Amino acid sequence: TLVAPARIHGTVTSGGQPAPGLTVNLYLATQYGTAAGPVQTRTTGADGTYDFADVDAPEHYVVEVRASATGSVLYTSSPITLAASDQRELDPVLTSR
Repeated sequence: TLVAPARIHGTVTSGGQPAPGLTVNLYLATQYGTAAGPVQTRTTGADGTYDFADVDAPEHYVVEVRASATGSVLYTSSPITLAASDQRELDPVLTSR
């Protein structure tokens, strides 16, 4: 039987409002902070949403939000553990932009 792919998705907000146009990076938790790049990158939509679909699982991930691809880090999640087929919602709230 086929297993549904794992997914991490959510909405980035700042001051209670959607935060569009930000870079959201998905890293393997074991590689975060090393020279390894993200496994997936998205840009938040006009409504602040992002979606990492078809994520390898089981695995541990870190979600990072940046002002731009090379901009300052605005948010970093705690490690997220995904089991096969997990659908995880993570809604980062930015304290400043």
